[in-house]
Amino acid sequence: MNENLDLNQRLQQKLDRERQLVRDLTQRSYGKLERELEAITSTAINTIKKDMQRQQLILSEMLGKFWLMPAGVGLSLCLGILVGSWGMMQHLSSRISQKQKTLDYLNQKVDSQYLLLQEQQQTLELIQKKTAGITITQTDNGTFLTLPTDSTLNPGWQCQGKPCLKLE
Repeated sequence: MNENLDLNQRLQQKLDRERQLVRDLTQRSYGKLERELEAITSTAINTIKKDMQRQQLILSEMLGKFWLMPAGVGLSLCLGILVGSWGMMQHLSSRISQKQKTLDYLNQKVDSQYLLLQEQQQTLELIQKKTAGITITQTDNGTFLTLPTDSTLNPGWQCQGKPCLKLE
């Protein structure tokens, strides 16, 4: 039985050595696999980081362009409205100025015509006072001097050597 025991022990030792060898090989394989996985993971993480940075740059460029376009359009619209409003104000103020000058000119003309009319009315009143109501009337039969209705005709008078009518 001793032999069996020796065999059993040898087998046990052999099994232990093989187990140890399998453990060592497994640990080395696991270590190697761990290092390879770490390298692959590190490479993948670096690639992902680089891709994310690239995408971030592309996205920031796109956002910059998308931001610039509406801002440029808005600025152009504001500038167009501002310039258009300024131009319209210049045009309208010029027209108002022209209309004011025309109005002033017409007011001067009206004032001068009013003064002329007053002067003519005064002259007419003066003439009417000096003519004592005598008017010149033209008809189909000729031209006549018309006397006021309350006067009488007395012929035979001379004024500065010319025949004249005396009103009574």
